[in-house]
Amino acid sequence: MKKKEISTLLSFIAEGLILFDKNGLITLVNPHATLLLDYTSGELLGKKLCNVVDIYINKTKIGKNTITEVIFKEGKAFNTPPGKVVSFKSRGGRIFPVFISAKSIGSTIGLGDSLGGVLIFRDITTEKELENYKLNTAKRLARLTPVLQKTSIGNLDVRVNVPSKEDEFTELFVGLNLMMDDLEELEKTRRESEQEKMTAVFAAESEKRKLTEKYSKELEKQVKEKTRELNQSKLHIETIIENLTNGLLEFDNDYQLVRINRTAEALLGVERKAVVGKKINFEGKDPTLASLVEVIGPKPSKGIKNYLGKEKSSREISTNYPIERDLNISTVPIFSNLPSKKNIGFIKIIRDITREKIISKSKSEFISIAAHQLRTPLSGIKWALQTLIQDKKIDDKQRDLLNKSLETNNRMINLVGDLLNVARIEEGRFGYEFKKNNIEDLISSIISNSEIVAKEKKIKIIFRNSKSFKPFIFDENKISLAIQNLIDNAIKYTPVNGFITIKLFEKDDYVNIEITDTGIGIPENQLDRMFTKFFRAKNVMKISTSGSGLGLFIAKNVVDKHEGFINFVSKEGEGSTFTLGLPLNKNFIHKEDEVIAG
Repeated sequence: MKKKEISTLLSFIAEGLILFDKNGLITLVNPHATLLLDYTSGELLGKKLCNVVDIYINKTKIGKNTITEVIFKEGKAFNTPPGKVVSFKSRGGRIFPVFISAKSIGSTIGLGDSLGGVLIFRDITTEKELENYKLNTAKRLARLTPVLQKTSIGNLDVRVNVPSKEDEFTELFVGLNLMMDDLEELEKTRRESEQEKMTAVFAAESEKRKLTEKYSKELEKQVKEKTRELNQSKLHIETIIENLTNGLLEFDNDYQLVRINRTAEALLGVERKAVVGKKINFEGKDPTLASLVEVIGPKPSKGIKNYLGKEKSSREISTNYPIERDLNISTVPIFSNLPSKKNIGFIKIIRDITREKIISKSKSEFISIAAHQLRTPLSGIKWALQTLIQDKKIDDKQRDLLNKSLETNNRMINLVGDLLNVARIEEGRFGYEFKKNNIEDLISSIISNSEIVAKEKKIKIIFRNSKSFKPFIFDENKISLAIQNLIDNAIKYTPVNGFITIKLFEKDDYVNIEITDTGIGIPENQLDRMFTKFFRAKNVMKISTSGSGLGLFIAKNVVDKHEGFINFVSKEGEGSTFTLGLPLNKNFIHKEDEVIAG
């Protein structure tokens, strides 16, 4: 799976997720993790996991490298210890309890041949507060039982301890103590004058019974009210689930359907009375369960079943029943609230993405058609302008005007080319040709072509090569396009007399191309939008109004197709460094892509 696709899928997950390599360096982070930790994704990527979050177990801070030592050196998963509470401390200083699970992972998600790790966490502050409230309520109410029992047999010496901090039970406890004081006083009076105040004693006993009944009824009323509130809360949750715009299905570990909401019924063409309580048989031919089998996926092996119980996943399917639709299926595991955190089932969330698919396809088709229609007349204009410029009869002023027109026309042709490339990328027909090429020769050629423009701005380009590389497999034309875009940006946004340094070196079985400039840099609040379509930073648009905002988008897609990486660091006013990495291992190339021997 591509790294971009992984990032897109992870953005739907409502839990924090961080991927890191064997050195603890963060390679991927989803939006929910950045929100909980008070960072942007740009601030987390490339940072050591141990340096961005402090972890506490029962309020005791653990060692910085505990997680990586457990999962890499000991080969174990790192989970919340039974009976203990794990807490995170965000950059803003907020300490909050979390459910945490970390484990090592292999190269199947784009981390290379070396092992990496994944950290999943969820903020359980609300769950802990509700659990503590329920336990506290039960304990507080349980304290009344021995008091009432002793009172009922005439022991009036007992009292309820009233906490110094007032809460919803304070009035009840104070009332009970006042009742005990009254009853004790009445009993004292009876003993002092038993003969003379016999009538008063009987009255006091009667009053005592009335007060006891009154407070017992009040206590019963409060218990009923608390029970009603809990039932109301459950009803609210049921109502929310039933009225979700996304479909929701809940299964136990044996694939028996426990719950289905109305949206899921409509999307899958089933009725809950016909499917709830039924166990999904992957080899059966029950037509009422066919759509459910399709949602769950192919028949799972034991390993897949265990995986479904521990990890989140997301995938897209196309279905023809009850109508033709494109659906996004997300799997969310369910864990018990016991200390063991045992997996007790999973939830399938279904989102209808048919309209999104149609809109995306229509948009790509429109851009492709428009770009094709523009390319031919623009090429004709370019030919005409070049012909006029070569005419010796025109004066210098006319030639200067024609040169400016030609420059504008060339920018339009480049924009059309970028639009066509984007359309081809999104339609999966960019046409990659993987074969052995020499990366040093390619970079030298690009630098040679770029030096003409660089010299006009008195910008010096420095190329530093740490070693000689043997030819390895990559698409020369596409990688050339990606590197050229990065160098063009560096030249365009570096002031006069600046420097651009290009380094070529190997690291962790990847060829790294590092491009550093002394340019204007990128505003910090816009770093996370760098590789989106049509994005241009605000400070960039003040310097140059030309540019499509597609160069970095195209570059990232090209690198992702090679199972490589592209990242950057930048500081406004000081410059930027972009690093492009390509794997030396040819096995990283997708099987469906063409590899030409050579």
